Amino acid sequence: MKQIVTGTIAVFLSATLALAAPAPVVLATASGTIFREEDASETDSRIKTSPFNNARIFSEFQVSKNDYVLVTDVLGNNLTLKPISASSSLSSIRVLDFSYTGNHAIVDTRTGHLLNQATISSPATATLFKGISGRVSSLEKIDENTSRAKSLTYTILATGTNPAATDQSVFIQAKIHGAKVFTQTP
Repeated sequence: MKQIVTGTIAVFLSATLALAAPAPVVLATASGTIFREEDASETDSRIKTSPFNNARIFSEFQVSKNDYVLVTDVLGNNLTLKPISASSSLSSIRVLDFSYTGNHAIVDTRTGHLLNQATISSPATATLFKGISGRVSSLEKIDENTSRAKSLTYTILATGTNPAATDQSVFIQAKIHGAKVFTQTP
């Protein structure tokens, strides 16, 4: 019975958030590690690591931090590179999409925390994110006055494609934190 009540609260909270005005976006900060296999010889291989951060994401999509910011919407639906200026004629670039379909949420109404889990996908091609799959857990602090996330943290464990090699996977372990609302300049 307790799970049914918790699920109902989560569905109600999600519905309330979805029916409100367009969700604001918050600046996102990524930190983590990319693991890939590197052949040392024909019979020997090693695991190599590299940082997973905002700079890496900007590099993967060949955009400048002078033109774009990394954001997530407060509903936790995606991670996007958004143009800093609306008049720049640049398009937003979706990096990751999160699907909460069929997942369960846990809500703590006293502290305003929502813990959720989603699957990951990406429309990106020819980048580290091509064919990405995995899971994301999100911890959101909900503002009781607005029913919107005040801060959120995603924990990601996913596999993708190594664009520098043929048929090689990479593993990504990362956290993405967002709190400060981003407003696009005219």
